[in-house]
Amino acid sequence: MEDREQADKRSSPRSPSYAKVQLEGGGAFGYLRELSQGGCRLSLLGPTALAEEGDVALRVIPAPESGVPPFAMAVEVKWSRESPPYLLVGGTTRAIGGKEAQAALERLLRYYAG
Repeated sequence: MEDREQADKRSSPRSPSYAKVQLEGGGAFGYLRELSQGGCRLSLLGPTALAEEGDVALRVIPAPESGVPPFAMAVEVKWSRESPPYLLVGGTTRAIGGKEAQAALERLLRYYAG
């Protein structure tokens, strides 16, 4: 699916954002590039074995100036495509790991939404 077509289906706009991410289990590193109430876009580096669709668990490491602590998040992959050196991934998000992770995700959303 084209990124533009997917963007038209979003229930809330995505804000440009920046945070480091690492796939669960010591997997690939990358960056959180866009974030909204219900979704995100990731730019992953290195070889990854992502399914075309399904859940991916990752650790989000926000920029220090955000004041947001690292937290765990799951992304339900809706699309992915190669854009060397990155694998671009888009999907829906949810915090995992309890109230602290949910609070960190909400703080990061507020930080980038301005």
